[in-house]
Order: sequence, then structure tokens, then C-alpha cells
Amino acid sequence: LRGVSAVRSCTAAKGVSRRQVYAAHCCCCRETPLGAAFFGSVATPRTVKNILCQAYANDAAVTDELVDAILKPGLQPGAVDVFLDFISYSGGPLPEQLLADMPSSVPVSILWGADDPWEDMAEGRRLFAHHPCVTGG
Repeated sequence: LRGVSAVRSCTAAKGVSRRQVYAAHCCCCRETPLGAAFFGSVATPRTVKNILCQAYANDAAVTDELVDAILKPGLQPGAVDVFLDFISYSGGPLPEQLLADMPSSVPVSILWGADDPWEDMAEGRRLFAHHPCVTGG
């Protein structure tokens, strides 16, 4: 949270968007040894379990078998590159870019978990609800 607060303060003061800061962070992770170090710090059973416990409503559902099933492929050769591609959205356009190009005649429903610990539903509405193709509210 401190990092997020610092980014918000920095971006507000300097006129730099959070997306620009995030893009710089992703570039740094992908182009320097920092990315591999970051991956190494999260590719552990303890960290994976902690992350899953945040995402799952029922901590009891986060078993050692689940942690192992998620972590094991992440320890294979090339996993660092896949991880960094995933967290940096390098695989294509962002959802808001796709929605801007979507005809209004094609209805799009965006589902959001009310208790999502990472992505606030209000932020989702702010980002996506104004697109003519998005249905519901």
C-alpha cells in the first residue's frame, strides 16, 4: 500500500499517470535483472499461498495441493518471461482499448466480484461503463 500511495502522490504532483508509472515499472522489470529478482521473491509456496488467501473467500480452499499446482509450472525454464509478460500486459491491447473499438451493437457484459481484493468495482465502472457496448451497471 505504501508503494501505491507513493505512486499516487508522485503522479498527482508531477502530472504523470499511474499507467505511465506502471509501464515504466514493467519495462524495468522486463529489461533488467530486477524482474527475475521480483519473480524469485513471489515464486515461493508461502507467497503463493498468501496471494491465494487474499483472492479466495474461503482460506480453507487454499490447500498445499493447490499451491503446488500453481507453483510447479512457474518453476519451469522460461517461467520468468511468462510471468513478466503476464503482469505487464504485453500480450495485446488493454480491455479499454478493445471496448473503444467494439461496435455499440455488440453488447458486452463485464463481471466484477463485489469482494475482489485487488480490483475495485467502482474503478471498473469508471474505466468501462461509459463505453456504449457495455451493458448493465
